[in-house]
Amino acid sequence: MQPVVENRESEGLNARPIWFGPTDQRLFGWLRLPEEASAGVVLCRPIGLEALSAHRAYRYLAEQLGAKGLVTLQFDYTGTGDSAGDPADVINIGTWLADIGTAVELVRKTGVSRVGLIGLRLGATLAANAAANNNVETLVLWDPCENGRGFLREQSILADAAGITAGEDFAPEDGVAIPGLFLPKNLARAIRALSLNDAAGKLAPRLLLLTRPERRSNTDIRRRLSTQNIEYSDAIGQDQFIGVEPGAAVLPEQVIVDLGDR
Repeated sequence: MQPVVENRESEGLNARPIWFGPTDQRLFGWLRLPEEASAGVVLCRPIGLEALSAHRAYRYLAEQLGAKGLVTLQFDYTGTGDSAGDPADVINIGTWLADIGTAVELVRKTGVSRVGLIGLRLGATLAANAAANNNVETLVLWDPCENGRGFLREQSILADAAGITAGEDFAPEDGVAIPGLFLPKNLARAIRALSLNDAAGKLAPRLLLLTRPERRSNTDIRRRLSTQNIEYSDAIGQDQFIGVEPGAAVLPEQVIVDLGDR
């Protein structure tokens, strides 16, 4: 089925809301089409509260990339945001990896032959797992989660500190409550099994890894990607950007400008 582009703009210059993907499980995104496109980029979102914190930054990044002549697509995974479905429909990570593949295909249909992925936090972990199967030119891993188990542990601690529960409609055994999202048990199990590794071989001809200088996990992340040809950079300002209330998130402007210039 052909993508459906709605006639409205509220996500910035030249942004168009778009429904695409399978007819029974449509994905929602924002597509930016510069007049003369040289390549394309799919932005892979984090999940939960981190996705809300990142929304403005991803919009700003998409505008920067669009100004450089890149087609950009921001989208919501199945069962999240404005895409069809419910988190309970996602019984394994393959669903979200397929969503990324569908997004890459849509960007290629705009006429560009070179497409890259930019992923933030768990979105970076997903992007790394999707890269090899989608023949992307560039892969940017922005403050990636080393594995899903550690991500859920960290998010559960934040949820406990904030007094966040699954709610009256769910029992603890039904799944895991993280800030901004309730994960049914099948989806939580799938996320726990997700890891950042290079088992699939070369992920992309060009790979940029942005990590927080202060995090001890950086060594483990680099070890997991040890066979890749990596460019390194610092994810400056992450502690004021991710893991805070969306309204208090400070835009990491320098990181975004640097990404737009690469």
